[in-house]
Amino acid sequence: DSPSPSPKPKPTVSRDDVSVSVLNATRTVGLARQVADRVTKAGWTVATVANWRSGASQTAVHFGRGDRAEARLLAKDLGIDAVLPATDGMRSDRLTVILLGLP
Repeated sequence: DSPSPSPKPKPTVSRDDVSVSVLNATRTVGLARQVADRVTKAGWTVATVANWRSGASQTAVHFGRGDRAEARLLAKDLGIDAVLPATDGMRSDRLTVILLGLP
C-alpha cells in the first residue's frame, strides 16, 4: 500500500498583500471615502480614493490577473455580490471597487 498523496493546501488569501482603489461612480459626495474607511477597518490597504467617470453598470470589485480570490474576500467583507475582471482604465496590480451606491 502506498500512502495517498496529501492534498495541496489552498494558498491563503492575505488582505495585507493587495492594494485597493475605491472609486465613486455616482454624484454622492464622500461615498468612496466612506467605503474606503470600511476597507481599511477590514484590514486592507487603500491606495486610492477617487471618482470613476468611465461608466459602470453595477457596484463591483474588479481584479487583475491572479487576484480573483482576494477580490472575492474583499467583496465578502463589503457585502458586494459582483466580482469581475478589471476593465480598461483600471490598474491591474490592485483591486478596484466601483461604487454605484453604498454596499
